[in-house]
Amino acid sequence: MDRRKFIAGGSAIAASAFASAAKARRGSSQCPKAPVSHNLERITPALADLNGGRQPNILMVFTDQERYYGNLPPTLKRPNFDRLLMNSVTFDHAFCAYPLCSPSRSAVFSGLYPHQTGVTENMMWPTAKNSLDMNAPHIGSVLASAGYRIGYKGKWDISRGPRYYLVDASDRGRAGPYGYEGHCGDVADQEYAYIADEQVVEESCAWIKDQDKNSPWFLCCSIIDPHDIVHPRLKPDDSIRPDVVLPESLYDDLAGKPSRQQNLRSNKTIELIEWFKRNDKSFSDYDERDWRLFLSFYYDLIEGTDRHLGKLFAVLEDADMLDNTVIVYHSDHGEMGGAHGFHGKKQGYEEAIHIPLHFHHPALEKKSVDSFVSNVSIGPTLAALAGARWPGKTAGKDLSGWINDKGAVRDDWVVSEVETNQDYIVHRDISADRFLRTDKWKYSRSLLRPQEGQLYDLENDPAEMNNLFHDQAHGSLKKELDDRLKAWQKETDDPHPFPV
Repeated sequence: MDRRKFIAGGSAIAASAFASAAKARRGSSQCPKAPVSHNLERITPALADLNGGRQPNILMVFTDQERYYGNLPPTLKRPNFDRLLMNSVTFDHAFCAYPLCSPSRSAVFSGLYPHQTGVTENMMWPTAKNSLDMNAPHIGSVLASAGYRIGYKGKWDISRGPRYYLVDASDRGRAGPYGYEGHCGDVADQEYAYIADEQVVEESCAWIKDQDKNSPWFLCCSIIDPHDIVHPRLKPDDSIRPDVVLPESLYDDLAGKPSRQQNLRSNKTIELIEWFKRNDKSFSDYDERDWRLFLSFYYDLIEGTDRHLGKLFAVLEDADMLDNTVIVYHSDHGEMGGAHGFHGKKQGYEEAIHIPLHFHHPALEKKSVDSFVSNVSIGPTLAALAGARWPGKTAGKDLSGWINDKGAVRDDWVVSEVETNQDYIVHRDISADRFLRTDKWKYSRSLLRPQEGQLYDLENDPAEMNNLFHDQAHGSLKKELDDRLKAWQKETDDPHPFPV
């Protein structure tokens, strides 16, 4: 498929994309499997007062690698996203549990941190755990137990399919074995949005049309873009947007920062892999024009996802289901986009961990919430919307009190993590870092390197340039933040001892 036509023509290629994917799908009488059944504590659905007492349908629009919208230019043209915001409760301090696809997605669906699920690497890495435990509570099994029909379309990436073990790292698993309809056998490509997203949205619309208006349903429409930014060679031209502003931290020399950052930015093996992927120069050789092109492509991709959201709005209206549907819009992590000289994710900086999180219903009024929240709380919140308590262990919190104005206590801090175990002689990245974010401070500890950490005064240093971790004047503050992290580790059964 011609990427240039995709960007220029938008939905004009939808027909050919969908037709090319219309080949017979391999099916199985064992897929989807019946999800694990839970004996739920039933409660009044969180939005019952606004939804006629009914359980709402829930449409989860799950993008990949999209920053928090406040960290994007206000000039982006996203009419359908603007429509979403008009009747949404927006969590302005939402952060991912881990700035990487598989670990973050495991957190969303399980209500647990990656170190609790064991999914601490992307599925493509041999060091990653095989899959999310399908016998533990996950969004699908909980909502199915609450009486919902559950469906899934698009990128999954928290289990492994059978072809993975035949040396096909692109086989990122299926949601069907977890009980979700629409994700068995051959599925749309799970890596390239320009190939798959049109098909995924068309299939999502068809699935919604097939639902009984009198029975509740849950569908995750997992859109890959703006993840195509990891393949910048796909940019169709050399145009540069006028609204691109280079990050203040672009030329950060990383002095006084953890050694892992310096090693990653100078790793020649990673550069070689990137060169082969992109067939052009490595990121370390990017000049300002290259970064402007990169960010232009990123913003174009985000704008491009907006038409998908428009199609989903349209099908809900046509099926007369919009007034009875909660749309949950969020992303698994952000994109560095040149900040501190990095691209991609897997860093604890704001560009990578701060994510969009919006709960939309036509009867809601536009509202922003300043409580600090993690995406481990999405699952328990959806359970409350469906009229149930999340069963068993969870690290997340029910956020529905913020959504229905029935009372909630503001949290003034949140934790994200990064944990890797890659040791391939030519590329070594072994780490276990924890990042604590408050209104004023960003604090991190490298659990495997006791003398390394980060401390940023976000009020006076929002670009996170000046690491105060080794500044003796902040000793009492560091002890206070250490105590918070230790308590969090104990509460979440973090297996790594806290550094002395």
